[in-house]
Amino acid sequence: MLKELESKSVNIIAPGVEIATVKGRDIIPAAPLAFSSALSPDAFVRIEVSHDEAIAFLRRDAVVLPSGTPRGHILLTRSGYPLGFVKNLGNRSNNLYPANWRIRSNLKD
Repeated sequence: MLKELESKSVNIIAPGVEIATVKGRDIIPAAPLAFSSALSPDAFVRIEVSHDEAIAFLRRDAVVLPSGTPRGHILLTRSGYPLGFVKNLGNRSNNLYPANWRIRSNLKD
């Protein structure tokens, strides 16, 4: 009965949020997790990026992280809002933004 009531009053896009996938020995955070209100602010190191760096990330271009950034999964933010995850390997980072979400056009200010 409760499920019927919920489905009539709330437009459910997806029941829950995918947390991560296991790939070999790595656990890779799922992209939608970055936007979840259930994600603890302390769960991942957060790095604030500039406008140009945010656009580069959203295009799935390489992102250069500040020196001293710890290795592992990092949540990039712009003006405090989450953008998504990168994996810092030390000398470079892997952009984990989903390919089918990427920006393909040139944006002008």
